[in-house]
Amino acid sequence: MQPNTDIDNSTNLKIGLIPARWGSSRFEGKPVALIKGQTMIQRVYERAKLSKHLDIVVVLTDDMRIYNEVSRFNGKCLMITDKCETGTDRVALAIDSPFKNAEIYLQSILDEINNLGLEKNSLILVMSDHGISVGEKFGERAYGAFCYDYTLRTFTYFLSEEFISREITQQIRTVDFMSTILDYLEIPFDNNYGKLDGVSLMPLIRGISIPEQIAYSETGNPLDKKEPPKEPNTKSVRTSKWKLILNQYDNSKELYNLELDPNEEKNLFGKGEKIESFLWEKLQELGKVSD
Repeated sequence: MQPNTDIDNSTNLKIGLIPARWGSSRFEGKPVALIKGQTMIQRVYERAKLSKHLDIVVVLTDDMRIYNEVSRFNGKCLMITDKCETGTDRVALAIDSPFKNAEIYLQSILDEINNLGLEKNSLILVMSDHGISVGEKFGERAYGAFCYDYTLRTFTYFLSEEFISREITQQIRTVDFMSTILDYLEIPFDNNYGKLDGVSLMPLIRGISIPEQIAYSETGNPLDKKEPPKEPNTKSVRTSKWKLILNQYDNSKELYNLELDPNEEKNLFGKGEKIESFLWEKLQELGKVSD
Protein backbone atom coordinates (compact mmCIF):
# COMPACT_ATOMS: atom_id res chain seq x y z
CA MET A 1 0.00 0.00 0.00
CA GLN A 2 1.45 3.35 -1.05
CA PRO A 3 -0.56 6.29 0.31
CA ASN A 4 -0.55 9.97 -0.52
CA THR A 5 -2.38 10.53 2.76
CA ASP A 6 -2.51 8.74 6.11
CA ILE A 7 -5.62 7.70 8.02
CA ASP A 8 -5.74 7.78 11.80
CA ASN A 9 -8.69 6.26 13.65
CA SER A 10 -7.51 7.30 17.11
CA THR A 11 -9.85 10.31 17.09
CA ASN A 12 -13.62 10.49 16.57
CA LEU A 13 -13.30 11.38 12.89
CA LYS A 14 -15.84 9.83 10.53
CA ILE A 15 -14.08 8.80 7.32
CA GLY A 16 -15.82 8.01 4.03
CA LEU A 17 -13.92 5.52 1.82
CA ILE A 18 -14.65 5.27 -1.92
CA PRO A 19 -13.25 2.14 -3.64
CA ALA A 20 -12.43 2.84 -7.30
CA ARG A 21 -10.71 0.31 -9.58
CA TRP A 22 -9.59 0.70 -13.17
CA GLY A 23 -10.30 -2.79 -14.48
CA SER A 24 -13.91 -3.60 -15.31
CA SER A 25 -15.30 -6.12 -17.74
CA ARG A 26 -18.18 -3.78 -18.58
CA PHE A 27 -16.48 -0.36 -18.57
CA GLU A 28 -12.70 -0.20 -18.10
CA GLY A 29 -11.48 3.11 -16.65
CA LYS A 30 -14.99 4.17 -15.63
CA PRO A 31 -13.84 6.35 -12.68
CA VAL A 32 -12.06 8.78 -15.03
CA ALA A 33 -14.78 8.81 -17.68
CA LEU A 34 -16.11 12.31 -18.34
CA ILE A 35 -19.68 13.21 -17.49
CA LYS A 36 -20.52 16.69 -18.78
CA GLY A 37 -16.87 17.73 -18.55
CA GLN A 38 -16.15 16.23 -15.10
CA THR A 39 -14.83 12.77 -14.28
CA MET A 40 -17.09 10.33 -12.50
CA ILE A 41 -14.72 9.96 -9.55
CA GLN A 42 -14.64 13.73 -9.00
CA ARG A 43 -18.45 13.85 -9.07
CA VAL A 44 -18.73 11.01 -6.54
CA TYR A 45 -15.98 12.48 -4.33
CA GLU A 46 -17.47 15.97 -4.22
CA ARG A 47 -20.99 14.65 -3.57
CA ALA A 48 -19.67 12.52 -0.69
CA LYS A 49 -17.94 15.58 0.81
CA LEU A 50 -21.31 17.31 1.04
CA SER A 51 -22.41 14.79 3.68
CA LYS A 52 -22.75 16.26 7.16
CA HIS A 53 -21.95 12.84 8.61
CA LEU A 54 -18.39 12.62 7.20
CA ASP A 55 -15.29 14.51 8.30
CA ILE A 56 -12.98 13.15 5.58
CA VAL A 57 -13.44 11.44 2.21
CA VAL A 58 -10.70 9.23 0.72
CA VAL A 59 -10.60 7.37 -2.60
CA LEU A 60 -9.09 3.84 -2.59
CA THR A 61 -7.67 2.74 -5.93
CA ASP A 62 -5.39 0.22 -7.63
CA ASP A 63 -4.35 2.37 -10.57
CA MET A 64 -2.11 5.44 -10.91
CA ARG A 65 -4.43 6.96 -13.52
CA ILE A 66 -7.19 7.21 -10.93
CA TYR A 67 -4.68 8.32 -8.28
CA ASN A 68 -3.45 11.12 -10.54
CA GLU A 69 -7.00 12.22 -11.34
CA VAL A 70 -7.94 12.47 -7.64
CA SER A 71 -4.72 14.40 -6.99
CA ARG A 72 -5.58 16.75 -9.86
CA PHE A 73 -8.71 18.02 -8.11
CA ASN A 74 -6.91 18.04 -4.72
CA GLY A 75 -8.75 15.00 -3.38
CA LYS A 76 -7.36 12.46 -0.95
CA CYS A 77 -6.39 9.04 -2.30
CA LEU A 78 -4.81 5.81 -1.06
CA MET A 79 -3.00 3.61 -3.57
CA ILE A 80 -3.91 -0.02 -2.79
CA THR A 81 -1.49 -2.16 -4.78
CA ASP A 82 -2.63 -5.49 -3.31
CA LYS A 83 -5.03 -7.54 -5.44
CA CYS A 84 -8.57 -7.12 -4.09
CA GLU A 85 -11.52 -9.00 -5.55
CA THR A 86 -14.12 -6.50 -4.37
CA GLY A 87 -14.42 -2.89 -3.25
CA THR A 88 -15.24 -4.18 0.23
CA ASP A 89 -11.88 -5.99 0.29
CA ARG A 90 -10.13 -2.77 -0.69
CA VAL A 91 -11.83 -0.85 2.13
CA ALA A 92 -10.92 -3.55 4.66
CA LEU A 93 -7.29 -3.52 3.52
CA ALA A 94 -7.05 0.26 3.80
CA ILE A 95 -8.36 0.18 7.36
CA ASP A 96 -6.57 -2.88 8.69
CA SER A 97 -3.19 -3.00 6.99
CA PRO A 98 -1.36 0.03 8.46
CA PHE A 99 -2.42 -0.73 12.04
CA LYS A 100 -1.96 -4.47 11.78
CA ASN A 101 1.56 -4.07 10.40
CA ALA A 102 2.44 -1.62 13.18
CA GLU A 103 1.16 -4.05 15.82
CA ILE A 104 3.12 -6.93 14.27
CA TYR A 105 6.28 -4.82 14.18
CA LEU A 106 5.88 -3.72 17.79
CA GLN A 107 5.19 -7.28 18.93
CA SER A 108 8.31 -8.54 17.13
CA ILE A 109 10.42 -6.02 19.07
CA LEU A 110 8.87 -7.06 22.39
CA ASP A 111 9.33 -10.74 21.53
CA GLU A 112 13.03 -10.17 20.81
CA ILE A 113 13.43 -8.32 24.11
CA ASN A 114 11.86 -11.30 25.89
CA ASN A 115 14.02 -13.79 23.95
CA LEU A 116 17.13 -11.96 25.12
CA GLY A 117 15.83 -11.84 28.69
CA LEU A 118 16.12 -8.06 28.81
CA GLU A 119 12.60 -7.55 30.17
CA LYS A 120 13.74 -8.78 33.59
CA ASN A 121 15.87 -5.74 34.35
CA SER A 122 14.69 -3.10 31.89
CA LEU A 123 12.24 -0.23 31.77
CA ILE A 124 10.81 -0.20 28.25
CA LEU A 125 9.31 2.97 26.81
CA VAL A 126 7.41 2.81 23.51
CA MET A 127 6.02 6.09 22.28
CA SER A 128 4.77 7.96 19.24
CA ASP A 129 6.18 11.45 18.84
CA HIS A 130 3.07 12.78 17.08
CA GLY A 131 -0.33 11.83 15.78
CA ILE A 132 -1.45 11.81 12.16
CA SER A 133 -3.39 14.49 10.31
CA VAL A 134 -4.93 14.14 6.87
CA GLY A 135 -5.80 17.74 6.10
CA GLU A 136 -8.94 17.96 8.23
CA LYS A 137 -8.46 21.69 8.66
CA PHE A 138 -8.56 24.21 5.84
CA GLY A 139 -5.13 25.52 4.87
CA GLU A 140 -3.09 22.54 6.08
CA ARG A 141 -0.63 22.41 3.21
CA ALA A 142 2.06 20.63 5.24
CA TYR A 143 1.94 17.91 7.86
CA GLY A 144 2.06 19.14 11.46
CA ALA A 145 1.37 22.78 10.58
CA PHE A 146 -1.30 23.15 13.27
CA CYS A 147 -1.71 22.39 16.99
CA TYR A 148 -4.95 20.43 16.71
CA ASP A 149 -5.49 17.19 18.61
CA TYR A 150 -5.18 14.90 15.61
CA THR A 151 -1.47 15.80 15.56
CA LEU A 152 -0.85 16.30 19.29
CA ARG A 153 -2.51 13.21 20.79
CA THR A 154 -0.30 10.10 20.88
CA PHE A 155 0.08 6.82 22.77
CA THR A 156 2.81 5.53 25.07
CA TYR A 157 3.70 2.21 26.67
CA PHE A 158 5.74 2.04 29.89
CA LEU A 159 6.65 -1.62 30.40
CA SER A 160 8.29 -3.19 33.44
CA GLU A 161 7.83 -6.49 35.27
CA GLU A 162 7.08 -4.42 38.37
CA PHE A 163 4.13 -2.58 36.80
CA ILE A 164 0.52 -3.71 37.02
CA SER A 165 -1.30 -3.36 33.70
CA ARG A 166 -3.12 -0.02 33.86
CA GLU A 167 -4.53 2.54 31.40
CA ILE A 168 -3.85 6.17 32.25
CA THR A 169 -6.72 8.36 31.06
CA GLN A 170 -5.47 11.62 32.58
CA GLN A 171 -3.65 14.06 30.30
CA ILE A 172 0.12 13.56 30.45
CA ARG A 173 2.96 15.07 28.41
CA THR A 174 6.09 13.80 26.67
CA VAL A 175 8.18 16.12 28.88
CA ASP A 176 7.06 13.97 31.83
CA PHE A 177 8.84 10.84 30.58
CA MET A 178 12.38 11.73 31.64
CA SER A 179 11.26 12.68 35.15
CA THR A 180 9.38 9.37 35.34
CA ILE A 181 12.44 7.35 34.29
CA LEU A 182 14.69 9.10 36.81
CA ASP A 183 12.12 8.56 39.57
CA TYR A 184 11.66 4.88 38.71
CA LEU A 185 15.42 4.26 38.65
CA GLU A 186 15.87 6.32 41.84
CA ILE A 187 18.40 8.59 40.15
CA PRO A 188 18.56 11.97 41.91
CA PHE A 189 18.42 15.05 39.72
CA ASP A 190 21.68 16.98 39.38
CA ASN A 191 20.93 20.54 40.50
CA ASN A 192 23.94 21.80 38.55
CA TYR A 193 21.75 21.59 35.45
CA GLY A 194 18.50 23.31 34.53
CA LYS A 195 15.30 22.01 36.09
CA LEU A 196 13.31 19.48 34.08
CA ASP A 197 10.00 20.73 32.73
CA GLY A 198 8.14 17.48 33.40
CA VAL A 199 6.86 15.71 36.50
CA SER A 200 7.12 12.03 37.45
CA LEU A 201 4.22 9.82 36.39
CA MET A 202 5.13 7.08 38.85
CA PRO A 203 2.22 7.93 41.18
CA LEU A 204 -0.22 7.46 38.27
CA ILE A 205 1.47 4.21 37.29
CA ARG A 206 0.99 3.02 40.88
CA GLY A 207 -2.66 4.08 40.88
CA ILE A 208 -2.25 7.33 42.82
CA SER A 209 -3.82 10.49 41.39
CA ILE A 210 -1.75 13.63 40.78
CA PRO A 211 -2.76 17.13 39.64
CA GLU A 212 -3.13 17.54 35.89
CA GLN A 213 -0.43 19.64 34.24
CA ILE A 214 -0.86 22.15 31.41
CA ALA A 215 0.43 20.75 28.10
CA TYR A 216 2.30 23.26 25.92
CA SER A 217 2.90 22.65 22.20
CA GLU A 218 4.36 24.64 19.33
CA THR A 219 4.96 24.17 15.61
CA GLY A 220 5.92 26.08 12.47
CA ASN A 221 3.25 26.67 9.84
CA PRO A 222 4.95 27.17 6.45
CA LEU A 223 1.87 29.01 5.09
CA ASP A 224 2.63 29.60 1.40
CA LYS A 225 6.34 28.72 1.70
CA LYS A 226 8.00 25.43 0.77
CA GLU A 227 9.73 25.08 4.15
CA PRO A 228 8.59 25.69 7.73
CA PRO A 229 9.81 28.87 9.46
CA LYS A 230 12.94 28.77 11.59
CA GLU A 231 10.96 29.90 14.64
CA PRO A 232 7.60 28.44 15.81
CA ASN A 233 4.62 30.57 14.77
CA THR A 234 1.78 28.43 16.15
CA LYS A 235 1.51 27.72 19.88
CA SER A 236 -1.05 26.15 22.20
CA VAL A 237 -1.83 25.20 25.77
CA ARG A 238 -4.13 22.33 26.63
CA THR A 239 -5.96 20.76 29.56
CA SER A 240 -8.02 17.60 29.26
CA LYS A 241 -11.10 19.79 28.68
CA TRP A 242 -9.91 22.98 26.95
CA LYS A 243 -7.34 24.18 24.42
CA LEU A 244 -6.15 27.66 23.45
CA ILE A 245 -4.22 28.16 20.20
CA LEU A 246 -2.30 31.26 19.11
CA ASN A 247 -1.43 31.67 15.42
CA GLN A 248 1.34 34.24 15.66
CA TYR A 249 1.60 34.74 11.89
CA ASP A 250 -1.76 36.57 11.90
CA ASN A 251 -2.30 36.96 15.68
CA SER A 252 -5.54 34.95 15.56
CA LYS A 253 -6.63 32.91 18.57
CA GLU A 254 -8.73 29.77 18.93
CA LEU A 255 -10.41 28.34 22.04
CA TYR A 256 -12.05 24.92 22.02
CA ASN A 257 -14.11 22.93 24.51
CA LEU A 258 -12.58 19.49 23.90
CA GLU A 259 -15.33 17.65 25.75
CA LEU A 260 -18.18 19.08 23.67
CA ASP A 261 -16.17 19.74 20.51
CA PRO A 262 -13.45 17.06 20.16
CA ASN A 263 -12.88 17.86 16.46
CA GLU A 264 -12.15 21.51 17.33
CA GLU A 265 -14.65 23.07 14.95
CA LYS A 266 -16.35 25.76 17.09
CA ASN A 267 -13.98 28.56 18.07
CA LEU A 268 -15.09 30.02 21.41
CA PHE A 269 -12.38 32.67 21.76
CA GLY A 270 -13.87 36.01 22.71
CA LYS A 271 -17.20 34.40 23.66
CA GLY A 272 -16.83 35.06 27.39
CA GLU A 273 -15.58 31.66 28.57
CA LYS A 274 -14.04 31.97 32.05
CA ILE A 275 -11.16 29.60 31.20
CA GLU A 276 -9.94 31.93 28.43
CA SER A 277 -7.95 34.38 30.57
CA PHE A 278 -6.34 31.57 32.58
CA LEU A 279 -5.17 29.73 29.46
CA TRP A 280 -3.94 32.96 27.88
CA GLU A 281 -1.76 33.66 30.92
CA LYS A 282 -0.35 30.13 30.73
CA LEU A 283 0.38 30.51 27.01
CA GLN A 284 2.17 33.79 27.61
CA GLU A 285 4.23 32.16 30.34
CA LEU A 286 5.12 28.89 28.62
CA GLY A 287 5.35 30.21 25.06
CA LYS A 288 7.12 33.45 25.98
CA VAL A 289 4.34 35.40 24.31
CA SER A 290 3.69 39.10 24.96
CA ASP A 291 0.38 40.95 24.62
